[in-house]
Amino acid sequence: MKKMRILKAVSILLTVGGIAFLSFSCVRSTSTTATPKPQIVTVQKGNISITVTGTGNLAYSHSEDLAFEMPGYAEEVSVSAGDTVTKDQGLARVDTTDWEKQVRAEQRAVAAAQRALSNKQDALSAAQRQVVSKELDVNQKQLDVQIAQYALTQVDDVKTAQDKVDSAQQSRDLVLAQLQVAQAAGKDTDALDQQLVHFSTLLDEAQKDLDRVLKGQNVNVSSSVALQIAQLQLTINQKQQSLSDAQNSVETARTAVKNAQLDITDAEQDVRDAQSDLEETQSLNAVIKAPFDGFITKVNVNGGDEIKKGTVAMQIADPNQFEANILVTERDISSVRIGADATVSCDAYSGLNFPAKITEIAPLATVQQGVVNYKVTVQLTSTKPTFAGRTSSAPRPAQSSGAGPAATGTAQTPPAAVFSPQSPQAGFAAQAVTLKDGLSVTVTIPIQEKDNVLVIPSRAITRQGATTTVQVMKGTATETRTIKSGLSDGSNSEVTDGLSEGEQVLVKAATTSSTGPNFGPPPGGGFMIR
Repeated sequence: MKKMRILKAVSILLTVGGIAFLSFSCVRSTSTTATPKPQIVTVQKGNISITVTGTGNLAYSHSEDLAFEMPGYAEEVSVSAGDTVTKDQGLARVDTTDWEKQVRAEQRAVAAAQRALSNKQDALSAAQRQVVSKELDVNQKQLDVQIAQYALTQVDDVKTAQDKVDSAQQSRDLVLAQLQVAQAAGKDTDALDQQLVHFSTLLDEAQKDLDRVLKGQNVNVSSSVALQIAQLQLTINQKQQSLSDAQNSVETARTAVKNAQLDITDAEQDVRDAQSDLEETQSLNAVIKAPFDGFITKVNVNGGDEIKKGTVAMQIADPNQFEANILVTERDISSVRIGADATVSCDAYSGLNFPAKITEIAPLATVQQGVVNYKVTVQLTSTKPTFAGRTSSAPRPAQSSGAGPAATGTAQTPPAAVFSPQSPQAGFAAQAVTLKDGLSVTVTIPIQEKDNVLVIPSRAITRQGATTTVQVMKGTATETRTIKSGLSDGSNSEVTDGLSEGEQVLVKAATTSSTGPNFGPPPGGGFMIR
């Protein structure tokens, strides 16, 4: 009995000790690291590319607001949002009562402008006739002056004095000509100089005598003759003043012609403006027509609504033309160009791609919280999708087990996605894929691509300075080999030298670790409490 009590006590102690140990083991957190297992891949040819991606939303790239061209009341709206329409189909009509009134008012404005132009043309003709009349009057005034001057020269005393002036002037001019010839010939001119002085003096005295006769200051002229001369000079002055007035009248008439011509120019412009307003009003269409095949996205008016010119009645969109905007970083924007190809994938249609092209690159950056991006617009070139599939044949590591190098084998690469008519994907594609404005999309822009090149996983490559090496399998052993690498997408890299298709390389496995409560059995045995 005593022995059984001892055994029972020992059993209880062992049990309590085990529970305490397990409890301590559960409370403590331990860190375990999975042992990395290297893998083997076969060097093979495939495609590799570097892309820029961004997310955005689909939007109709070809949509248009349809507005009424004239004010009035909406007489009829024959479509609703969602209706499919064809080009030139009538969609809405406005009552034309106000428009017809406006047309008649503008027709009257055109007629008034044309009458004003005709009046201005008549005024120009009258002004031109005035110029001709004034010019004839000037000619008559010039003749009157000449007649009065001739009458003065016929008075005996005036004629005698004038003859002396003319004779002295003639003699002086003759001597002056002889003097110029002698000077040119280098001859002695003293005698001619004396003659020139003599005849110049005679001319001066004859001119003074003529002035005295004309002014009535010559004592040899009788009082009656002096009075006659004064009267004739007064007549000459009056005729000259009349001539000056006539000449001024000509300039005034010519100015009136210029003003009349300007008035005609203005009147012609008034006619053109009035005619243009009339033609513009007459060209307005009371019916809103569809500018292209599409569907109505929204309608803003109802029949009977009062509308203004330019009121947007509805919006139409082409359901087959879409675009999307994404933001591209300043680091990548230099690699993006207008006209380049892109692909668009929709979250709503997983596994399908739509071809697109870049149509616009914003010239100005969008800066948010210090991050510089540029808006890039891509437009779908087709709404017919293609299966995304696998576009490159990058190698996959062969399965391995156990510690140390993996078992030798050939990496299996899934072929590009091929869908038979019986496949589920083909059934999905046969359904109508309906793209909608606002769908979430991912845009992929290829920056650099290489096809049919040697490709290995990037983790197989070791870089030390400028040297790039890989571990090549030689049976169950490995050798270090220097290679040259090319394009890399981060996961896979192109090999340009140092490897051949079919060779196998060792790929370092990624290290995985987990941290948390250890519910496994403690070292040395024990049991788990749940």
